[in-house]
Amino acid sequence: MRLLSLDLRDRWGSPPADLRALADYLAGGVVLRRVRSFSVDEIHPVRGRVVGSSVLTDGDWVWSAGQAHYVRTYAVRLPDEFVDHVRLAGHRVAAVGDTRLRELTLQARTLGVF
Repeated sequence: MRLLSLDLRDRWGSPPADLRALADYLAGGVVLRRVRSFSVDEIHPVRGRVVGSSVLTDGDWVWSAGQAHYVRTYAVRLPDEFVDHVRLAGHRVAAVGDTRLRELTLQARTLGVF
């Protein structure tokens, strides 16, 4: 399991052509843990609670649903390794089996993700 972490201060100066597809990939992850509450936008708090808090995965990487918001809205830079991974997958999140979801849930709990 790889945990996706973003530095909200690090933005793409010139966003990649597939920025929307990258954000859509993040938003379309498989739910590892559903959280019904939303968090305040850390970049522009006046926007209020608009940032999703669920935990998503593609079977390899794990991330917060809110990361799609930051990539789409502010062009926050994604790690190159993750971008390469998404592009190799054709910008499509594959199905994740129940056994793998259980493994990832255990790993995420052990690491304190939730």
